[in-house]
Amino acid sequence: MLACALGIVSISFIPHLPSPLWIVFLLLCFLLASIYKPLRSIAAVALGMSWGIYYATERSAQWIPEAWEGKDIRVAGVIASLPRLNAQSQRFEFTVDEVLNCPALNPSRTACEIDGRLILSWYQNDIVRPGERWHLTVRLNRPHGNANPAGFDYEAWLFQRDIAATGYIRQDGNNRRLAGSDHRELIHQLRYWLRASITALLPDSPHRGLMIALVIGESYQISPQQWQVLSKTGTNHLLVISGLHIGLVAGMAYRLMNWASRLFAPLALATRLPPLAAIVCAVLYSAIAGFGLPTQRATVMVGAVMLGQLTQRKIPTSHIFCLALLTINAVDPLAVWTTGFWLSFGAVTFLLYVFVGRLADDRPLRLGRLLQLAGKSQWVVFIALFPLLGYLIMQVALLSPIVNMIAIPWISLLIVPGVLLASLALLVSDPLAGFILFGTDKLLAVLWQFMQFMAAQNYIWVPPAHSLPAVTLALLATTLLLAPAGFPGRWLGVVLLLPLFKPLQHRLENDEAVITVLDVGQGLAVVVKTSDRGLVFDMGGRFSDRYDLGETVVVPHLRSSAIRRLDYAVISHAENDHSGGADAVISRIPTHNVISGSVQRFISQTRTSRLVRPCVAGESWYWGSVQFQYLHPSTTLPSNENNRSCVLKVTSGDRGILIPGDIEAAVERELIKHWSLSADVLVAPHHGSRTSSSAAFINAVDPTYVVFSSGYNNRFKHPDRAVRQRYQARGIHAYNTARSGPVR
Repeated sequence: MLACALGIVSISFIPHLPSPLWIVFLLLCFLLASIYKPLRSIAAVALGMSWGIYYATERSAQWIPEAWEGKDIRVAGVIASLPRLNAQSQRFEFTVDEVLNCPALNPSRTACEIDGRLILSWYQNDIVRPGERWHLTVRLNRPHGNANPAGFDYEAWLFQRDIAATGYIRQDGNNRRLAGSDHRELIHQLRYWLRASITALLPDSPHRGLMIALVIGESYQISPQQWQVLSKTGTNHLLVISGLHIGLVAGMAYRLMNWASRLFAPLALATRLPPLAAIVCAVLYSAIAGFGLPTQRATVMVGAVMLGQLTQRKIPTSHIFCLALLTINAVDPLAVWTTGFWLSFGAVTFLLYVFVGRLADDRPLRLGRLLQLAGKSQWVVFIALFPLLGYLIMQVALLSPIVNMIAIPWISLLIVPGVLLASLALLVSDPLAGFILFGTDKLLAVLWQFMQFMAAQNYIWVPPAHSLPAVTLALLATTLLLAPAGFPGRWLGVVLLLPLFKPLQHRLENDEAVITVLDVGQGLAVVVKTSDRGLVFDMGGRFSDRYDLGETVVVPHLRSSAIRRLDYAVISHAENDHSGGADAVISRIPTHNVISGSVQRFISQTRTSRLVRPCVAGESWYWGSVQFQYLHPSTTLPSNENNRSCVLKVTSGDRGILIPGDIEAAVERELIKHWSLSADVLVAPHHGSRTSSSAAFINAVDPTYVVFSSGYNNRFKHPDRAVRQRYQARGIHAYNTARSGPVR
């Protein structure tokens, strides 16, 4: 089981899907190795790899054809998830039963159909419900996300979720709800009812989102401020449904049924009903939680333990773990691409490593002993996941063992039973359910005050840089440190941890600068790093509390690039696609100077209390031998917001890059008159808009390369075709972040 699971896991380390011939080769390896008994483990690995590659290849073939992008398509289908609501729109998954018009087929398609699900946004007031059937007119794009090496990989998330396209619903008279609902979405209908009921009973509670997350695993109503508290205290896993909660519910069901069956059931059933009740409750709670990966793992492990009881066999703990690993990977091989997979199975692996198979402590499990075991388990998880959290999340909450020692029993013994009891009470009486929820909410408020206090201490460790070799050594170090007492060479664990805190890096010379144009969609963010300093020019957009490119793209890149402070944060002008992410960056990364071409408008839009000063043409400075100089604006500001953009030129020796923000042709003409614009690299003005990149400006800069920072299939059609042709006619190599990802 373990070998086959490891074969599937190995596909997470393959950067691109191999050709189908690989599957044939691996299946041949499986057949040959399975004949010879000593090689059966190799056969299992080959079988796992072939299944994982086949699954991923088939999944990628389900994306809509490129010819369908940007066209109106009429579809009929079912609302297949809980809609996420905000003030302007709702967002949900949609299972397509029929495509009513077929724009075009690519050669690989033989039918006009959509195999995977869609994620749709609808800017209208009518609230849809899971299970409803609709005719909709939609406009779609193939799955696409920002392709930066650090931060959340939205495209991989869509791929793992079997999403064939994303898009929005067009305003069309043909959009209509069809009669009847779909039995396939009964679980989502139950989740919708629970969410609506809790919302109605706790209309003003600031902890309502946390309570809903504990009942149905839907976390989008948790505010960004609350997520910060959870992140800084290392308790994210507690206030959404996790494997811990599945085990808790299964244990409660087992004990209650054990007590009841001894009183009322015949002896033949008394030993069978408790394990069956535990399995049923674990599966039901996991389903209501949306079958997240940690709940899947816990459900399989609970099921294996209880099946052992039903068959009166003791299944070794290692077999239970391997069964969970194999089951989850066999059902969904792409689970290995998720952070939750590595953290969930990593934590369980080290807990089994420390607590199973070592010399038993015969002391009775009194309160003091239980507290000792709880404390030890927290430190085991903290030490074990320290390298993984630093690598995957890029921060570690140093107070998490202390907070979890208090929060875990509080949540497990008081909050979770309270919200589940209230959910059951909804079947009987809304006032009774409201009374229970009110009391549970007050208990959660007490815990939340403690967590806010601990989060305010801000004891967060941010790793120096992304370094897979350092993380690998650190995982070996934690294995040694958690080895049994007396194990030879445990002290080497301390030595192997050191590269995690100071990984080897290429040090830039005095005249070198690394400049990265990040992929922030329809916006701009440029990071400049020299030997000991850092600058960010623009920081992408902020479109909601949960979609901030400064938070999700710029900050992770700075951390992974070992930029711990910013000497300059330059916001070229106050349009959202350039300035929206500034709050997140400035609040997360210590920043010495904040500069903008639109000081007053930027201050009115931002939440920062920092002093903001203007960029002024002619101002220059040196970091080592690298020169930075503003070429625009002068003291007289243009009325056009785009033309207020700071224009920055970075030069080292005879090499240079020009970053002109969103300036238009009028400013380009002024720059030609007053400055030497020659540069090897030009970040295209205004994302390649037709109002910029005049022929005279391109000739004055005479770049070897031009970089367009634009969004995938953006509604402005940037970069404009005529502009692209203008650069192409001069033999200038063009890169577009929408296609190539970040340009370094």
